[in-house]
Amino acid sequence: MKALVLLRLALFPWIPSAVAPAHASTMPELAENAPPPADSYDAMREAWFDSLTGGRDYDDQDPEIRKVVQEINEKARDHWALLKASRPFPETNQCFEPLPGDGHSKNLTACYKRLEEMAKAYWAKGGELYQNAGLLADTIAACDWLYAHHYNEKTIPYSNWWDWEIGIPRHLTAITTMLYDALTLEQRSNYMKAVRHFTPDIETTGGGAGANGAWAGVNIAVQAVLEKDAERLAYARDALAALAHISTRGDGFYADGSYIGHNYFSYTGGYGLYALDAFADAFYLLGPETPYPMPTTKRGIVHGWIRNAFWPLVFRGRIPYFSLGREIGRSTHSDRSTTMAKAMLKICGNDDSAEAKNTRRIAKSIFAEGRQRYPQE
Repeated sequence: MKALVLLRLALFPWIPSAVAPAHASTMPELAENAPPPADSYDAMREAWFDSLTGGRDYDDQDPEIRKVVQEINEKARDHWALLKASRPFPETNQCFEPLPGDGHSKNLTACYKRLEEMAKAYWAKGGELYQNAGLLADTIAACDWLYAHHYNEKTIPYSNWWDWEIGIPRHLTAITTMLYDALTLEQRSNYMKAVRHFTPDIETTGGGAGANGAWAGVNIAVQAVLEKDAERLAYARDALAALAHISTRGDGFYADGSYIGHNYFSYTGGYGLYALDAFADAFYLLGPETPYPMPTTKRGIVHGWIRNAFWPLVFRGRIPYFSLGREIGRSTHSDRSTTMAKAMLKICGNDDSAEAKNTRRIAKSIFAEGRQRYPQE
């Protein structure tokens, strides 16, 4: 059951192509923690691997899981075919063809997203691409080529800052997590040098607030786990904890239950949901059993967001369009109530508090009403 829940929670990431900057915020001093032993980093990396892949021990004969595995394989098979058709990789283009919008940074993000989905298929037990040596070799070759030609610590960024500082790091840290043992130390170091270069801290990433700050914090935390960097991991934890608060100005969650994005607009179902989803990742990665747990009081604040901002907004199992802002205009837009419920369950984890029990009830209600009203989905 645990593996099935993880699979359903983690295997359907969605990321927008652009997010506008938000107000800056002041970060606290770094907490003085003793560096955790190496096996703690490895345990955290393995937990993140489970979140990305569903783990290593799920029942691949379960009909629901088989359906998910099949979908993962179909995506990866299509990506792999495009990748092989593009080789040898032309230095002036991307490693997948065709991609829309030549010369735009969103193409790089799309490349890394496809490579992440290929890496996921490599670990999708029960699928035709499970531990396929050719798929693994081509995925790593593409990552090396992208590092050499398009995304490294000497690259001058262009187009949209979000791709460089948030989108690509999110995919690249996921790829490195899943393929960690297949990569050399030099390869892992190269990829993470690029991530550190473009995301040095939370404050300078999209203003360090709201969804942008939360995304950046999780990216930094995963990078720190992969590199076993105690100081950077402590920084990420403290910076994320500082973002879990009730806002009085700028972007964020307010005491009346609203979420403001882009300084003025109602965005609870858009960037508010992105922030909730990122905090779900933060609480999962930086759980109470780790050397750098997120403070319990901050978990309580996030439960308050769920109770006051999200639950009153859901109507008949759906998030109303008026709260989506410009998200409604994205070509990738789809209903996000299921994503919201998944994030709620992930935030709860193994917590048995009254707040967590209430959040689980809210999530179950969203799932149940959605299934009843929209069974085709």
